[in-house]
Amino acid sequence: MLNNTDVIIRYPRDQTVPVSVTYSGMTFQQIQLTKLTLGSLVSLQLQSPEDLSGTLVYANKPVVVYSGNRIQSSITSYAADVTLDMVLSVDSLSYNYITVPFPGNSTLKLVALYDDTNITIYGPIVRIYRLARAGDVGMMALESIGFHYLKSDVYHPFYAVSLSSGFLGSCLTSLTPGSLWTKLYSVYVKSDQQAVFVVMERNSTSKFIVDNTYISAELCSLIADSALTGCTLHLNSGQHTLGFNETDGRSAAYTWHSSNAQSSFCHSLSTAESPKDIQVNIQSRRKF
Repeated sequence: MLNNTDVIIRYPRDQTVPVSVTYSGMTFQQIQLTKLTLGSLVSLQLQSPEDLSGTLVYANKPVVVYSGNRIQSSITSYAADVTLDMVLSVDSLSYNYITVPFPGNSTLKLVALYDDTNITIYGPIVRIYRLARAGDVGMMALESIGFHYLKSDVYHPFYAVSLSSGFLGSCLTSLTPGSLWTKLYSVYVKSDQQAVFVVMERNSTSKFIVDNTYISAELCSLIADSALTGCTLHLNSGQHTLGFNETDGRSAAYTWHSSNAQSSFCHSLSTAESPKDIQVNIQSRRKF
């Protein structure tokens, strides 16, 4: 971040336990609101025993926000897995997302940006989740492992995070909105058979390339109630390039890897291109 960056942090409306704010070597407690002016490359940390989902961070200059968790391992009572994810900016949020089949028991976390946000989850079972107020948080367990399509009615943008926890470790990753999809990805694979999940338009599958080789259609499946296809790739160790070399196709890509029975990581692959601007038609709906 830049010098003289004014930051305002507004915590969830139902927050009851003070949040510990650590800044410049000092720690203080606050419940509803935090206001600070930060210098270049200066950070602050928020800690709470309660879920801080629904917290809104304002800044007058660009900032980066990370969300982290420590959760108890399912293998041993004393071990803990640390999960870390970069939070998307409000301007990048979308009204539709795709989940990918990370191993373990998957749960969706949904955060409303507007009042009266109704989200439909398409999969083997179609379900509707209703969020009454801006800032409301919903948690939904997915009945099956696989690709799921999420869409809100009347084009209400919302925030979606996938959480996965099982005997292979824990995952937490923001689902990538279409505005941040890109043409090419570069990924380094540390060990053989690392899983990479890719989402693209249905008619783009035959043009998708991994290291100059077209992927097999057998690795992909149609995603229910969407015009999209999901593919599961297993790559050997080394550097790989994924995407479309000579077409205008775009995709979202996620990686998952387990180094042992107690440790794993997953995240969305970073784009190498500038994301397209997202234009949202906002009518008379109340925002935060």
